Amino acid sequence: MSHRASRAHGWLLRAGGGLMVLVCGGALVLAPLETICFAWFAEGGRFGYEGFGFGSFMFGNLAIQIAGYYLIAALLIPLGYGHLTLRPWIRPITQALVWCWLVLGVPLTVVLLFILLASKTLTVAVALGAVAACVLAYAVLPAVLLRFYRGAGVTAALVPDAPADRDAAAAGSRRDAAPLVLRPASLVAGDLDVPRLVVLGLKAFYLVALHVLLLFRGLFPRWTGWASGVPGLALIDAAVVILLLLAWGTYRRSRLAWWGALAYFGAMGVLWVGTLVRTSWVELLAVLSFPPTEVDILDGIPLQGWHLALLVGLPLLLTLVAVLRARPSAEL
Repeated sequence: MSHRASRAHGWLLRAGGGLMVLVCGGALVLAPLETICFAWFAEGGRFGYEGFGFGSFMFGNLAIQIAGYYLIAALLIPLGYGHLTLRPWIRPITQALVWCWLVLGVPLTVVLLFILLASKTLTVAVALGAVAACVLAYAVLPAVLLRFYRGAGVTAALVPDAPADRDAAAAGSRRDAAPLVLRPASLVAGDLDVPRLVVLGLKAFYLVALHVLLLFRGLFPRWTGWASGVPGLALIDAAVVILLLLAWGTYRRSRLAWWGALAYFGAMGVLWVGTLVRTSWVELLAVLSFPPTEVDILDGIPLQGWHLALLVGLPLLLTLVAVLRARPSAEL
């Protein structure tokens, strides 16, 4: 790898870091501004209606968007800094984030296409543009990013003194056995740790998703129906605590946590999919107890329980595949 190519890759990484900083700044600006929407949708507001508040669909939707802006900023601040300063750890972390998107992007892509195709005003040009955008976001762009970050040019840009780093990495077993954050050399090598980083990223996402359920009356499946209110909150609380313990075990390369993750996500898949396929869209709206104005709007969406089961079950299935790929080695 020539010095010129290494410098070119370095500038590309810095440009990506600059873009992340810009996106982060935009998210930090939009998040507090969007809080005004709560006043707009409350009774007496510009778009106010009776029943808007905690537990309603629009209240939860706004809260999720605002929290999402802050989460994006929290992720992009360190990642953008790492790209601007060419830190070696950005390589495995970015690869892991791309793989997380490949696992979690399935339901988002399907939902977007479903909404567009169900629209009565959809034109052929808009439909083709939407399909092309989904293919670009879910297939083309991830493939390009993975190839880029795996390339020798990125390695040369991030680790110009790679031989010295290899010597340091091989200095002794104590360093090799240290936690991930204390072993930058292993992060440079990266690929061996990427599967574990993917699982940690997915567990972080599911922790956020479980907290989202708190906004909708603590809705949680229990195979024979749905729990909500205090029983639902208790089930969510238990699911969060177990997942936190499993995440810590994954960080520590625990084989017990690996088996626990397989059992956890397998059980979650059976529970959510099994409950959703037996629940109609109308029945689910009744359980959620949204205000009449929201029910009138949502009732017209052509959804069925099996649609939601597919959207939830597919990423959970792919998560199981990711956990299988991150199996700790026998000597740990």
